[in-house]
Amino acid sequence: AVTDEVGAGDGFAAGFAYGLLNGWEPASCAAAGNLIAAAALSGTGDWETFPRIDEVRALGTTTVEIKSGYGLTVADEVRALHIAGQFTAEPTFLGAHVIPAEYGQDRAGYVELVTGPMLQAVAPYARWIDVFCEPHSPHAFDAEEARQVLTAGAKAGLGLRVHANQLGPGPGVQVAVELGAASVDHCTYLDDADVDALAAASATTVATLLPGVEFCTRSPYPDAARLLAAGVSLALATDCNPGTCYSSSVPWVISLAVREMGLTPAQALLAATAGSATSHVQTNAVLPIAGVDTWGTRTVAANTSNPERAAGRFSTPWY
Repeated sequence: AVTDEVGAGDGFAAGFAYGLLNGWEPASCAAAGNLIAAAALSGTGDWETFPRIDEVRALGTTTVEIKSGYGLTVADEVRALHIAGQFTAEPTFLGAHVIPAEYGQDRAGYVELVTGPMLQAVAPYARWIDVFCEPHSPHAFDAEEARQVLTAGAKAGLGLRVHANQLGPGPGVQVAVELGAASVDHCTYLDDADVDALAAASATTVATLLPGVEFCTRSPYPDAARLLAAGVSLALATDCNPGTCYSSSVPWVISLAVREMGLTPAQALLAATAGSATSHVQTNAVLPIAGVDTWGTRTVAANTSNPERAAGRFSTPWY
């Protein structure tokens, strides 16, 4: 789950809104927001995270994934993950969110920073590593850059996650499946090969759909019913961020999945609970779900440190 510091979040929103008002493409709006957010992060107080966590809990969420990715310097990424660790056991290092302005002419240099000194500094505070693999944004990472980031993270002992296929078709899903990522987030634009790859990897890789983003950005919704029919493992989450989905309401996300993505209420509920739990566990075990119209027997990882999650209760990540 992404929780932005308040200062960073407001910066993102300002940049994104400016781009929309001036007719920019979504990729450019997001890049502007991310860069302003990175500048704003250094002036944000650590205490400002508390109200957001209270809001999430009030809406029924019990497990929160918090991503970094708004500092884009070693010190700010360490700080963000240190704060995240006070609220969740699921902190995610997203230093490979966008290429910051000062590295605009030196992409390789920033990838080296992320996979070297930055990763070394943040690894003690992170459980996962993530990368925004998106060829439709000049500020995001291509397939080879994403592989470098994820491979380095795996060597450092972190689990893998990928932002992919949000703004258009691209290689992100294939990279995620190839490297055994636990989750591919967004999956808005998928071709038949992507669907087949996700179905073949359903025991290890979950497609985490974020319909709140489609609602807020007026983007097309992914066809969740199609994915389910193909045998893809599905999760639902909020992607709470002030640029593309400023909501932490998982119930609202469930309702969108039913109304806009072709899921039944039971399927959407399962995706938001057991599906999300699946994307956060890593060793094989049977996840029993009773009294729900499931889409089939599922093998997921047991998390003995969190019996609620292992039992498939409402441990939905606020992503």
